[in-house]
Amino acid sequence: MKKSIPNTYTIPNPDYLSLNQEHKSVSGKLSKQKQKLAEKVMEIDQGENHEKQMKKYLRQKAEILQSVELYQSELDAIKQKKKEIPKRIDIKEANPDKEILTAINDRKQLMDTIKMIGYWAETSLANQIKPWMKNPQEARNLMRSIYQSNADLKVDNQNERLYVLLHHSNFAAVDDVIRSLFDVLNKSQTVVPGTNLKIFYKLVSDKFQ
Repeated sequence: MKKSIPNTYTIPNPDYLSLNQEHKSVSGKLSKQKQKLAEKVMEIDQGENHEKQMKKYLRQKAEILQSVELYQSELDAIKQKKKEIPKRIDIKEANPDKEILTAINDRKQLMDTIKMIGYWAETSLANQIKPWMKNPQEARNLMRSIYQSNADLKVDNQNERLYVLLHHSNFAAVDDVIRSLFDVLNKSQTVVPGTNLKIFYKLVSDKFQ
């Protein structure tokens, strides 16, 4: 599906982005040449200061200095150009003769919706367990650790139940909070879509009810 975008919508200026990349490239090259120059100075300080070596040193130093000056000049020009153009432009300037359309990524919209629902669910469950925790501020962290814990699934067709068997935590007090949460969830009698199975949560070592 496609949706029209108002002409007042702004986007990053492609010309500015291109200059920004060029800026980084030239700046990197300039830094390397300056480093080479510094190493060359140290090299002559540590070597024998005779005429032949000095001529070689001066020639190499001149070549490096020339590269430094060229890159510095190029970098200054890029900086000036960046000052003269805007970072963002109206989208109509990018495509002045065409209707501005953008493709709506249905998959991204779906994923964003799922993430939002997940966040609401996490918040609701975190609020549910706060009264049972010694440190209520840790409720959200506990919920996230539960989501990341290992769990097994067991189908009980006779009683029309799907058991979600969560593995124990490292602390008995945390397991007690989880059991209290599971009692609330189990009372909701949530049914697996497309089946007659009701979801029941329990820790792996707890008895089936």
